[in-house]
Amino acid sequence: MFRSYRSILIALAGLVLCAQHPKPDARPKETKAQESIAKSLENVAATYHQEAERGKTSKEAEPCRPGDDRRYSDLCAQWKAADAAENAAWWARVSGVLSVAGLLGVAGALCLTIQSNKIARNTARRQLRAYLSFKEFRLNRDKMDNKLILAWSNGGQTPANHVDAYADWIVVDDPLPDNFPFPRPEIPIDDGSATVGIGGEILAVCTNGLPVDIERLVGEGKKHFYAWGQATYTDVFERRWHTNIAAKMNVELLKRNGGNIGAAVRWTALPNHNDAT
Repeated sequence: MFRSYRSILIALAGLVLCAQHPKPDARPKETKAQESIAKSLENVAATYHQEAERGKTSKEAEPCRPGDDRRYSDLCAQWKAADAAENAAWWARVSGVLSVAGLLGVAGALCLTIQSNKIARNTARRQLRAYLSFKEFRLNRDKMDNKLILAWSNGGQTPANHVDAYADWIVVDDPLPDNFPFPRPEIPIDDGSATVGIGGEILAVCTNGLPVDIERLVGEGKKHFYAWGQATYTDVFERRWHTNIAAKMNVELLKRNGGNIGAAVRWTALPNHNDAT
């Protein structure tokens, strides 16, 4: 519209400038004609400005509140595009937060699954592994020599493999100190190749023989007798375990008519070297 008005103005201006000079006697009539043309041009210019202002108001200054749907308005279209971009950004942030939460949930579930499997495996191993526990001290007597024997039994659900067991004893005049090391004998009793089945037992025999009258000496308080030993083994899960034992012999002499007719032997576990894994 602006270009058409501009063309009209230029054409009229050209006609005015290119017109011949009027004669003296015709000046009043030409003056009136020029005034009429100028007035028409002013009206045309005023009309153009009004249309331009009206177009500017309708396209740029017209209000566009939230919720308005004026498809003919450029301003509303721009606001709608901005609102759509803002909504898209908000949903993108929400989607990102939900994705992170989902990943954290999956990671947490995976950790719980791994931990549950680990607990289940450890429980199965504890239930199915071998358990060698100390069973008893035995005094093996014969005419030539007395032997001390230590016995361990397998109370687990699977065999104990590569079992190594030893035993030893000592007779002293005074009680042993609390820090006594309970050493292993120089010569192993077993070479570690034995297997103890479910409910089976393994024996460790002391290499040095006991004094024949050891019960009387201990019962009369003249001597103190201590015995200790250890059994090590491997379970079916290839883990190594051990069971230690250390005890002191206590003897009650049985008498009749002033003479000894026997002895009641019992063992008291010591605070040290009594543990198992």
